[in-house]
Amino acid sequence: MNKKLLNETEICDVFITPAIIEAGWDQSTQSRREYTFTDGRVIVRGKLGSRGKKKRADYLLFYQSNLPRRVPPGSAREASAWREILDYFEPAIQLGLTATPKETTEVSTLSYFGDSIYTYSLKQGIDDGFLAPFKVVRIDLDKDLQGWRPPAGMTDDLGQEIEDRIYNQRDMDQVLVLNERTRRVAQKVVEYMLETDPYGKTIVFCENIDHAERMRSALVNEVAKCLPQEAGNASKFVVRMTGDSEDGRLVTESLADYTRKTVQAEYATLDDFLQRWSEADRKAAVIDELSEQGVFFEALRERVGRDMDAFDLICHVVYGQPPLTRRERAESVKKRDVFTRYGEQARAVLDALLDKYADEGLASVEDLGVLRVQPLSDLGTPMELVRHFGGRNEYVAAVQELAEALYDTAA
Repeated sequence: MNKKLLNETEICDVFITPAIIEAGWDQSTQSRREYTFTDGRVIVRGKLGSRGKKKRADYLLFYQSNLPRRVPPGSAREASAWREILDYFEPAIQLGLTATPKETTEVSTLSYFGDSIYTYSLKQGIDDGFLAPFKVVRIDLDKDLQGWRPPAGMTDDLGQEIEDRIYNQRDMDQVLVLNERTRRVAQKVVEYMLETDPYGKTIVFCENIDHAERMRSALVNEVAKCLPQEAGNASKFVVRMTGDSEDGRLVTESLADYTRKTVQAEYATLDDFLQRWSEADRKAAVIDELSEQGVFFEALRERVGRDMDAFDLICHVVYGQPPLTRRERAESVKKRDVFTRYGEQARAVLDALLDKYADEGLASVEDLGVLRVQPLSDLGTPMELVRHFGGRNEYVAAVQELAEALYDTAA
């Protein structure tokens, strides 16, 4: 069999999956294909946040229950499974890069990969100026170690009764704020600075923006107490640097500039974007891709107009094109009467889809689930509605035609 004539799915079905099964992996409990194993990186711009593209693996092997492994495993059985795959596709190689090699009874990086061919040590990274030297100073607070339980009936600063339970370190500065704890942390930070370099640059990481402001205030007070000569200057050099503030001279680009830079990194010109849009079977897929890359569509709608399609937001903000609202696009299609070749019942479905687009956007229209909700559900069951077009494939083709009609004046 000529592997060059097979697509990726066929390669997996014919070669890789059988090799994994033969190596002893249980296909029903230990092996997953096309498996998502992360939620995607968190993208933050000031007060805005979203998640990037989720990470997926062609194969994910579970050595033990709830213990997934995507990277090259370390046991003899695991090595055998991957070795067979690599041998089959010789001269393919597997390259291991890690900052955290493991040598345990269960996992051995060296036994799998062999001796490292190059090592870049922490010391060398520090000497080269890429990494900063560090020293770990561990300070444990009693409320973190032992937990804290409020006295019966105790209320917070707003007069609300505090839930009666034991609060631990995970709750601190998220669910529970203990002002004395914040003061003690600031005290320990300043004590350490006085012992080393009182004027050394120092970063204090906080849980959230509110915590950062409380810590800033506590540090200012502690500096003023320990260094009276700097009391008047403390508020100038102890600053909060968060995405919503200019306190620390943190300069952030505007949402429009950020959107232009992000989109044009993928589509340099309007023609590039329009070509990708027209070629996509599902337009929502293009929007999902841009969202994963960090485009904040909801924030853009708040700034530009909530009744605009994601397509118009991009064309307007990034490429300076005059925008149309979703309803204007839907009405334009209706006026052009582009669905005359369909029967009366099918046209009624398409008109209802246009109304749905005007209200909610294209993503809901491209989802087959739209046939189960109003106004589509008023016209019949999903099976009945699909039959008006001749079947599922014909219905999907009609939806694609509708999408093309909505945007055929974009250029």
